[in-house]
Amino acid sequence: MSDVIKLISPIDGSVYAERTALDDAAVDRVVSTARTAQASWAAVPVAERVAYCLKALEALKAMNEEVVPELAWQMGRPIRFGGELGGTIERTEYCAKIAAERWPMWSAPTRRASSATCAACRSASSW
Repeated sequence: MSDVIKLISPIDGSVYAERTALDDAAVDRVVSTARTAQASWAAVPVAERVAYCLKALEALKAMNEEVVPELAWQMGRPIRFGGELGGTIERTEYCAKIAAERWPMWSAPTRRASSATCAACRSASSW
């Protein structure tokens, strides 16, 4: 029997979403796929990575009317305070602005960043 992960909304304590948890083998496959993808991503010049991230951000912004209420139900921050999307936009735009300057090792395909900076996943936000 699979475990079910329940997302409880802080707004009213109701179950907002339920998802079946992955078993160990599925998690291993996902991590392996992410590691393989990371190797390809690491070879992409930083300017191109920034362009991809900003394109993804534009797609997220276009979904604002859907995303803000969704995040409000999940995170509990009232929409009238701008929801959680504003912070994601600010952080992504700031990281895009400073990427080449602050992380020059990402621009050189012959150099590797530390293991801490080569995580298989990129967090879209602080949470």
